[in-house]
This record gives sequence, structure tokens and C-alpha cells, in this order.
Amino acid sequence: MSRSALQLVDSVPFTRKTLEVSFDSSQNEDSHSLHYSLSFPDSFPAEIPSFFINKYSRRGDVVLDPFCGAGATALESAVLGRTPYASDANPLAARVTQAKLEPADLTEVTLALQMLNLRRPIDLKIYNEFFSPFYDIDTFRELLHLREFVHSTDTPTAKFLELVALSLLHGHTAGYFSAYSLPQVALTPEKQKDLNNKRHQTPDYRAVMPRILRKTASILRDGIPSVIRQQSARSKVFASDARDLSYIDSGTVNLIVTAPPLPGEPEFVQDLWLKLWFSGIQSRSFADRLFSSSTVEGWKEYMNEVLLESARVTRSGSRGVFVLRAARIDNKSILLDEELMNLVEENLSRYWEPESILVHHEKTAKLKDAQAERDQRKVHQRNRVLVLRRR
Repeated sequence: MSRSALQLVDSVPFTRKTLEVSFDSSQNEDSHSLHYSLSFPDSFPAEIPSFFINKYSRRGDVVLDPFCGAGATALESAVLGRTPYASDANPLAARVTQAKLEPADLTEVTLALQMLNLRRPIDLKIYNEFFSPFYDIDTFRELLHLREFVHSTDTPTAKFLELVALSLLHGHTAGYFSAYSLPQVALTPEKQKDLNNKRHQTPDYRAVMPRILRKTASILRDGIPSVIRQQSARSKVFASDARDLSYIDSGTVNLIVTAPPLPGEPEFVQDLWLKLWFSGIQSRSFADRLFSSSTVEGWKEYMNEVLLESARVTRSGSRGVFVLRAARIDNKSILLDEELMNLVEENLSRYWEPESILVHHEKTAKLKDAQAERDQRKVHQRNRVLVLRRR
């Protein structure tokens, strides 16, 4: 068995029946430690892109993720000796992905921190208005000076420092900078106040430097393989709409592995507001590029444009792997993999050919009929993967 925990049950020509794959979460330790530096809500595990990268590409190939999120596909591509291309309409995703592809070592991080004066006075107005429910005043002072440093220094070390700081902004243990909070989703100041009152807590001092160093050592525990540095020099990472891949030449991509946004999905930008603040990104600067539709038809129109542009950059005979979940709209479960497959067959058969639908399960691997799954109404909790072949 490969180091990927995904297993194909069978290998047959495409049919309307669904093939299942299994994911054994106990094998997560096989993923490089950099994958655990930061994740976004609903990020998929590295084992999913690892499986398809190993199956459908070779060393040196270009692997694209046009909805890169926290960069799992891009980083795993580099680890496996492929050249990562990545983009996302959210510039925070692009920054996080770039930092994972250009990690600094612990010595570089330590030297950078030693240059900082984190005790200079600050204006307390913004602290009192937004941040006092999360941070002790001295913690916030250190955070603010660290933020100023990473914005003023355009180096891989500064970008990696930003990544580490983003991962520690809020969470539920003493290792984070904040009082007890949620680790992936940033509460509003009002909701954090309510949580503080419920837990009878006030933010205590959390020194920034030792937490940065501890987290850096943790996410670099597997080292920095030379292959990551080699591939990052060839990589392309952009803040870009998936319908506009103009940064990529036609016919140069060997594999796409991506997880598109879903219709009716809650807007998670507000859940990232603390990270966006620390990175100096205003959501209104990119909100108009984000997909936003509560209907399947609106989603299909959007994905039609995405698939057309993806076809332009993809080599003939290469695959596009689209990781989806069922959407729940008007209390109905909609299988988006089948909706996307039907879209391809009706409108895009000149460019793409459906090859298989896979269902990603935990631990067990069985072969079931897709109709039976719908009847059982269990599918909404599973990743469903549509594999397309470029004609």
C-alpha cells in the first residue's frame, strides 16, 4: 500500500456507479509536518491530493490548484517532486500557500525575532475597540509590532513568520496568543466577550516570541526537504479568480487537484477576520472575486467558466480532480459531483470526459450503488471526487 491512505476499490471504465475510497486518519503522520502549520475551515487532508498526485502525475509534472485554500495540494506537490501552481481569489490563501512553499528554518526565524523591539508604546484605541476580548494588552503590543515587521520586510523569512503567527492568533490552549477561543474560526469581539463571561476568563499575558519558536520547531520537525526548495523555485502562486488563469501558459498543466466552493455555503471570510487583519488584507478588496450563489444553477454557471479556463491550461490526456461534498439546499441533499458530471456531458464534452466518481470514506472500503447512498442520506458528510480526463 502506498503512503497515501486512500485506496481505490476497483479500476473499471466510468459508469454511473460510484467507487468508494477509504481514508484511514491514523496514517496522518505520513504527511509532512508543514501541512499542520495552518489550515482553513473545511480544508481537506493532505492524503487526498497525495493519492491523486501519485496516481496521475510523475516527478517534474505541473500540478495546479486554482482554489488553493491553505495550500495542501501545492505543498504535497512540492514534497512529491512536482511543480506546484496555485491560486485563490482570497489573497490570504495565496500568502499562506506561498509561505508553506518557502519555509524558513528555525535559525532564520530566531535571528529575525531577535531584531524586534516588541515593547514600544502603541495606540490603545484599536485594542479597546476590537481586540481586548482576545488578548492581554502586552500580548497585543507584541503582536502589533510583529505585524509591522512582517509587513515591512519582503523576505521568505518574514512571510514564514507571518504564517506561524497566523496559526497562533486564536485557539483553545495556552500555546495560542488569545484567551480560550476557537482555533479555526475567529469569533466576533462580541461573541468572544460572551465566551469570556461564560468561562469566567479574562485574557492573560501570552509571550509572543517563545510561542512562535515553539510552533516553528513543531511544524519543521520533519525538516525542510531539498525537493521543497527546488520545486518552490519553479512554483507559481497568485491571488487570482479561478476563471482567469492568465498566469499559466496554455497546455502546460499535467494535473489539477482542487476543491471548488459549494453553493449555499456560508461565507467563511468573516471567520478569517483576525487572520485578514494580521495580514493587512481588507475583505472588500477581493470580495467581488469570490464565488457567491445559493443555487445549483448559479454554481454550474460558475463552474462552466472554471472548467473552460482549466481546459485551456491542461494538457490533452491529463486529469482534473474535483473534490466536492453534497450541498444541502432547501433541505435537499444535492450531489454536486453528479451535477458537475452532467454539466460536462451537456456543455463541455469537447474538452473534458468524465472518468470516475469516487467517494471518500473513513477506514472502510466497500462498493455501493450511488442511488443506494442517496437513499441512506449519509453522503452529505463525505468528500465525493469527480475525475475528468482532458480530451
